Amino acid sequence: GDLDCHKGHCHAPLLDRALSSWFPAVTPWGHGVQFLELGVCAGHSLATWQQYLVRRFGSCSEVLGIDMDLRPFKRHLPQLVARGFNATQSVAVEANLAELGAGGALDAVLESRAPFDIIVDDASHDEAVM
Repeated sequence: GDLDCHKGHCHAPLLDRALSSWFPAVTPWGHGVQFLELGVCAGHSLATWQQYLVRRFGSCSEVLGIDMDLRPFKRHLPQLVARGFNATQSVAVEANLAELGAGGALDAVLESRAPFDIIVDDASHDEAVM
């Protein structure tokens, strides 16, 4: 299961069902998945995706998370690692999405990892806009 299965937040069965017939394109480095999550917050979702994708598609899968403020993620990182998150298979970048297209660091990191097979937009954690 994923990181919060013991709390009833088991997303892996839903992901398996939704992605059961999907396979990423073959890449020069193998059958891994390029994954981008906008909005990392404390990192639980990023860790869940990383564990799921590596289990399903292998260690070639790469996970990139972007958030305006990585302080919550950095605070929770030791707990995530203790529960199975592999920080070496994921990258979290602190950046403002408004900088996209300005030719800065955000564009460089996105370009270096593109194309992405899966993009999850969880950038707003405001209940009013969800």
